[in-house]
Amino acid sequence: MGGMDVEGGIARKLWNKFRSESVFVNYTPFFVCVAAGNLSTDSFLHYVSQHVHLLNAFVHAYELAEECADDDEDKQAIRKLRKHVQGKLNSNDSLVLEWGFELPEERMPTNTTVKYADFLLATASGRIEGERVPGKLATPFEKTKVAAYTLGAIAPCMRLFAFINKEIQALLDPNDSSHTYKKWIDYYCSQDFEAYAFRIEELLDTLSVTLTGEELDVIEKVYHQSMRLEVEFFSSQPIIQETVVPLSRTLDPAVGGELSIFCDFDLTCAAFDSSAILAEIAIITRPKADSDGSETQLARLSSADLRSTWDALSSQYTEEFEQCIESITTTETVTSFSYEGLCEALEQFAHFEKAANSRVVQSGVLKGLNQEDIKRAGQGLILQDGCKGFIRKIMKNENLSASLHVLSYCWCGDLIRSALSSGDVKALNVYSNELAYEESITTGEIIKKLESPMEKLQAFNNILNNRDQDSQHLTVYIGGSVGDLLCMLKADIGIVMGSNPTLRQLGEQFGVSFVPLFSGLVVKQREVVEVGSSTWKKLSGTLYTVSSWDEIHAFILGTAIQIQYTDCVVTEASSWSDVLAQLSFELLHFPICYNVDTQGMKHCFICEKLITWNMKNNQLTGSISKSIAMMLTLVVLDLSIRRPVPANGVLRTINPDDLASNPGVLLPCNQYSPTSSKHRSLFEASKREWPWRLMAFQRLGFSAADIPYCTKETNVVRIGATVVVYKAETSEPKTVVAVKKLWRSRTDLKTGSSGDCRRRDSFREAKASKYREALHGKQASRLPVDWVSRSNVALRVAQGLAHLHHHSHLPAIHRVTNCRFRFGKSLQ
Repeated sequence: MGGMDVEGGIARKLWNKFRSESVFVNYTPFFVCVAAGNLSTDSFLHYVSQHVHLLNAFVHAYELAEECADDDEDKQAIRKLRKHVQGKLNSNDSLVLEWGFELPEERMPTNTTVKYADFLLATASGRIEGERVPGKLATPFEKTKVAAYTLGAIAPCMRLFAFINKEIQALLDPNDSSHTYKKWIDYYCSQDFEAYAFRIEELLDTLSVTLTGEELDVIEKVYHQSMRLEVEFFSSQPIIQETVVPLSRTLDPAVGGELSIFCDFDLTCAAFDSSAILAEIAIITRPKADSDGSETQLARLSSADLRSTWDALSSQYTEEFEQCIESITTTETVTSFSYEGLCEALEQFAHFEKAANSRVVQSGVLKGLNQEDIKRAGQGLILQDGCKGFIRKIMKNENLSASLHVLSYCWCGDLIRSALSSGDVKALNVYSNELAYEESITTGEIIKKLESPMEKLQAFNNILNNRDQDSQHLTVYIGGSVGDLLCMLKADIGIVMGSNPTLRQLGEQFGVSFVPLFSGLVVKQREVVEVGSSTWKKLSGTLYTVSSWDEIHAFILGTAIQIQYTDCVVTEASSWSDVLAQLSFELLHFPICYNVDTQGMKHCFICEKLITWNMKNNQLTGSISKSIAMMLTLVVLDLSIRRPVPANGVLRTINPDDLASNPGVLLPCNQYSPTSSKHRSLFEASKREWPWRLMAFQRLGFSAADIPYCTKETNVVRIGATVVVYKAETSEPKTVVAVKKLWRSRTDLKTGSSGDCRRRDSFREAKASKYREALHGKQASRLPVDWVSRSNVALRVAQGLAHLHHHSHLPAIHRVTNCRFRFGKSLQ
């Protein structure tokens, strides 16, 4: 890749450091479906519409970066990058048509899109989360530093796009023009896009040359945050079709679906062989036992003799292992997968492994080890990157019906348990050999449980046989050694960690196919569309290969950043439990959501994370559940049923007038009145005010959380017949805002005080005085206001009025809107 040729540059270093996070983008349902060529057109066009919002943010970020660049050459380079994106924006419609799609409808940006765009613009404005950046960038050096930060925020997006699409392109037949997304993939694999990504990285390196170590750390932080926002962005793309990822969502909890995960320990979880770790503990702790001249309970070898003995045992094991493999692979390669033949061949390992363990016991190497030393060594054991994080996710997730089993030849289960356990909710099941102890000191004996591939397979089968046979189960086995071959093939999904040449050689000898996991998932995703379903088959002769635990995490659990927005539709259910099961199946793994459609149903359920809920035409009986009071994120609720709302404040988060279109829903005997005290009491019974929200019509430098502290009596600037206006000043960045309270409580009307302003307010930046000064003040002749600016002001005023008239969920009453009062006659 072009960008990777910048030797020693910060762009290359950061990409290499955070490249593993690209896996979580690659394994999203969006990209798996794109690679398979069957992503729904609606989902793709939704992505295109959101991408346009991001392109606009990139253009604006480049503009700010250009202003910050001190060198004319750097300014010109940034300008070229901005023009490239602007050209992409201008030609976006023609590109979409060229790719073979109709133009998408204009859509509002989603939360993740807004979050990403805000991050880009905040970075380009010099506002880095957690960093102290001057409020005003006064010196050229400070400005150049911000320009570098901006390029650090943009670079990973372009490199990620180029990288992932090249990964997908490698799976496609170059002569197959029927792939729906081939032209889109080819666009991002083109030399032109690669050159664009390279220029960004090259400029980032140039701008970073004069930065200090602390400032380079800021660029690293910004780069990493941008990568994570990319993961969020693609994870949040709505997918309205069945997908094979993440695997945990393909199990239906309604029928007792359970995921059983098995893994080896040595060289799969651990980066080193555990037998060497135990021997090293014995060698290191030996001088401590001899330092005071005391004798341990059991005779031990000297430290030097221990090292020599262990080296001899290791050499003998390696030599006999190679001989055993050679004796198996000299046989003729089979033409098709033969599980029975592989079993017969691996029986030779039983004699070899048991003889090796007996020699270790006889040598006395494992005598005199302290159990606490072993546990401490386990806690400090170096594991494969991402392994412990994945295991913790599995073990701590109470909503996921999954079990984890470790099957290992390791001589000491205490070492495994201390390495992997961390006070988790679920128990970690370890099946391995154990060291014998006398008063916490090892006797040198091994309690032998698993010594061969056949014994490991027997333990695997015993666990499976003890499961509930009436439930839906899926088994995944993750291994990295020859001893795991039989179990991996017997599982529904066998995954090979790393690249063990001996394992691959032996597997291929008996017809085993090794397929990269991502390409295997693409094939499975095609089956979903072509066949109507995709099932994982044990003993298929296919094993899937991965290079890291991040791939396993992305495949089984999905993105590490669990944020998803989706629509869910349920059309048939006969009981409350049926609905709950179906919707839980859809929404289980995503903490933020959801738009749920349960229209025409007889029963319903309660979810604390709903945003919109369509329940019209349903056949529910009884009063609306009080549990709805906990649905604090609910914005739209369509009931359309003739059921009374209980007078207990259950709908306190919803504007009463929004329910007017639901005939018969509010009170018995049709006693509904939007302003009646009886109706109002439904929402005030809990003595809790309606939540308020920030509705922005332009990019803002402050958040909703900055406002409530400013809405107090001392900040009142105007009290009208129906409103109170406050002056609010935010500190970072320094911004003056006018806050208009659109309605007041009865207490406010009596006293004229500001009261509690935690309601749905409408905000606008208080720039009116600046415009009046520019148009009619003393400096009018020196502060010309171009007609583009005047037009923008008028447009934003119109947008605000349109929102109040047509889109506000809160009824807004205003009197005459006079442009002359705010902006002068010239804007009327």
